[in-house]
Amino acid sequence: MKEDIESPPKEKDPKFIDHQKTIRYGWLSFLFASWLDPLMRLGYRRPLKEMDLYAMREKDRAAELLHILDPFWDGVRASLADPSVPMPSLFAVFRRHFFFTWVLSCILKGLSIACTLSVPTFVQQILNWLQKDPEDPPFMSSGVGLAFCLFALNVGGSLFG
Repeated sequence: MKEDIESPPKEKDPKFIDHQKTIRYGWLSFLFASWLDPLMRLGYRRPLKEMDLYAMREKDRAAELLHILDPFWDGVRASLADPSVPMPSLFAVFRRHFFFTWVLSCILKGLSIACTLSVPTFVQQILNWLQKDPEDPPFMSSGVGLAFCLFALNVGGSLFG
């Protein structure tokens, strides 16, 4: 069953450029999507083939997930064969292997939502600072500080989301 998941060997084309060996990418190239440029140039010259695509990391392949889920499916088969064996929980398998990732994702998404929801409050405070109403003073006396907070909240809402 595990052999079905493995990708077939790729045949070599004489015009093929080995992207994985010739190109290194930094974080700035991912920000501006410049890592796609060689692939776009190649696709402009000729139709892309499977061997032209970038290699996937081993831990992102389906075979890795298959190793995680194999005990679950073995338990399901055993449960279907013998009704006295309890049915395993798929949620428990995911919780065991991905709990830290889920918690981190929830924390970051919560920060993103909090930043996004607090932006209108800072817009109102900037308007209060500009109008100089003595009955409704802003909670921060510096307009630059309010603008920086608004900028930081917008960046935080984008980054954490």
